[in-house]
Amino acid sequence: MKKLLIISIMLLLGAVSMSAQTYLYKQTYVVNKQTGVRKKGHMAENYFTISDRACYMSDKEGNLYYHPGLFGGASTPAVICVFQGVQDGVYIYKEQDQDFGFGHILYGSQYYYVASDKSRINSINLRSKDEVRVYERIEEPENRRVPIQLY
Repeated sequence: MKKLLIISIMLLLGAVSMSAQTYLYKQTYVVNKQTGVRKKGHMAENYFTISDRACYMSDKEGNLYYHPGLFGGASTPAVICVFQGVQDGVYIYKEQDQDFGFGHILYGSQYYYVASDKSRINSINLRSKDEVRVYERIEEPENRRVPIQLY
C-alpha cells in the first residue's frame, strides 16, 4: 500500500512537471484582509511551478522545494496546492492534507490564487486569518539590466 502511494505521488509530480511552467516571484507586500493596509513583504525571491493540476514552490527546474530541518528533524516538502477551478479569471489552488509524521499534519489551509497571465500570486493561509502574501513575477537574474552608472 505504501509503495502504491509513493508511485502515485511520483506519477502526479511527473505529469505536473511535463505541462508545468516555472517562474520567479518576489514577495513584494502583505495585505491585511480586514483593513486593506499593505506592508512591505520580506522581498525574498522564490520559484513557483504552475500547471493545470498543481502549484508549488520549487527550484528553477521545477523540482519541489524542501524546507531544511523544519520541526527539528528532516527536511519537509513545500506545500503542494492542487487545482480547484477558475473564478473571475483567477486560478485557484488548494493545499491537500499532508502528514509529515511525528503527529504533525497540515490540513488544507493554504490557498494560492494565480492571475491568468501568471504575473501575480496571492498566498492565503487560513491559519494566519487576516494575511495575504502577494508575490509578483520578476525577471530571471541573468535577464536583469544593471544601470550604467550607480549613485
